[in-house]
Amino acid sequence: QTTVPPAGLNFNRFTEDSLLRHAQFVVEQVESYDEAGDSDEPPVLITPCMRDLIKLAGVTLGKRRAVRRQAIRHPTRIDRDKGPTKATTTKLVYLIFDTFFSEQIEKDEREEDKENATKRRRCGVCEVCQQPECGKCKACQNMVKFGGSGRSKQACLQRRWVALSPVSPNPGPVPKPWPSPQTLLCLSPNSCEAGTCNRPVSRQSDGKKDYYQRVCIDSETLEVGDCVSVSPDDPTKPLYLARVTAMWEDSGGQMFHAHWFCPGSDTVLGATSDPLELFLVDECEDMQLSYIHGKVNVIYKAPSDNWAMEGGLDMEIKMVEDDGRTYFYQMWYDQEYARFESPPGAQPAEDNKYKFCLSCARLDEVRHKEIPKVAEPLEEADGKMFYAAATKNGVQYRVGDGVYLLPDAFSFSVKPASPAKRPKKEAVDEELHPEHYRKYSEYIKGSNLDAPDPFRVGRIKSIFCSLRGNGKPNEADIKLGIYKFYR
Repeated sequence: QTTVPPAGLNFNRFTEDSLLRHAQFVVEQVESYDEAGDSDEPPVLITPCMRDLIKLAGVTLGKRRAVRRQAIRHPTRIDRDKGPTKATTTKLVYLIFDTFFSEQIEKDEREEDKENATKRRRCGVCEVCQQPECGKCKACQNMVKFGGSGRSKQACLQRRWVALSPVSPNPGPVPKPWPSPQTLLCLSPNSCEAGTCNRPVSRQSDGKKDYYQRVCIDSETLEVGDCVSVSPDDPTKPLYLARVTAMWEDSGGQMFHAHWFCPGSDTVLGATSDPLELFLVDECEDMQLSYIHGKVNVIYKAPSDNWAMEGGLDMEIKMVEDDGRTYFYQMWYDQEYARFESPPGAQPAEDNKYKFCLSCARLDEVRHKEIPKVAEPLEEADGKMFYAAATKNGVQYRVGDGVYLLPDAFSFSVKPASPAKRPKKEAVDEELHPEHYRKYSEYIKGSNLDAPDPFRVGRIKSIFCSLRGNGKPNEADIKLGIYKFYR
């Protein structure tokens, strides 16, 4: 016996009712017995008693086989009528799906609902579809869940996808990408007056500049450290955004030093960036105060203390409201390498706050790193001052270190063998021999004749500077003594 008897079966007393009640079990047992029997044995299922039992109880034959086939069916088999389903992915992946496969998704939705192609179903994975109803708009107030009649059957205004809304015949103006900050020489000054609200903070020794901590422009107070929008020379372009790092007055007029912000559309992100997000860049410029269009608010979004454990979580919070005057930034952008980094944390000194520019400080630091410098003087001999170390581009080189040098740094007394000369291309009449170019090629497989020379390899023997007439070393001309290495 391979089948478990039904529960509650009384084996002490069998009646007709119990037989009819458990007829399905009895018939399945007989089917199993017939399947295991020999081919010469007559099947028990076709006997008159079994036929009467099947007719009286209404037993379904073959149910046992159907259940077995359902159990052993391949688990990866997909019904053709169901079609593909959306995969469970992370937030970043399904955002990429919605961006690159939006047309395919729309096409599938149109095929599913051919009767009403304009009515589309929600994808269920994008940010708009996953937002809750606000409960404040007209559509939400008409919903049953918010006490309405439910007759309009309109989606919440905050959950309306662009593809679900009807296309307007007169769409609004398409926003143009933000241009990079540039020198505004063609701009005519605005008709505004700038006057000081307090006395100068400090005065330079030449007496030409008076630095100010606070000024008034059109009854609006502007302080050092505030962010402003600057009018471009082309009125069709959006406003430039900058931070005021210094304000002064000289013979050229009332000026300020602008540390520019870079919009996301000017980065490698392009149109996929947040229109309210800005990035710090190492670009700054002296401008006239009359170029300022207005005051804006730029908020710094600091990283969370638990940022390493928040990856992949749907915890995106809207930083600022789009009121046209509020923005935020959280990264510094390297325009040369298209790289995003944490903002530099340089802090100005107390006596330099009124004119400290982070961009100028970083550029000065980069220029100082590029200047070679010597350190740890050793001795003076033969009109030279010897040193134990030298620094260039932030890397320290000491006596005994191995270095790469440019190919023209030194030469060898032993010259390498001259390469074999290539045969000159013979002048052939192309009209008479139009296929001759196929038989001749200047390319030689494995040839390095056109490859640039490799770097020279050497080891530092000494680091020294020549002495000037006054006995001081000329640190602007640093030289190295090198042990040559052959490759």
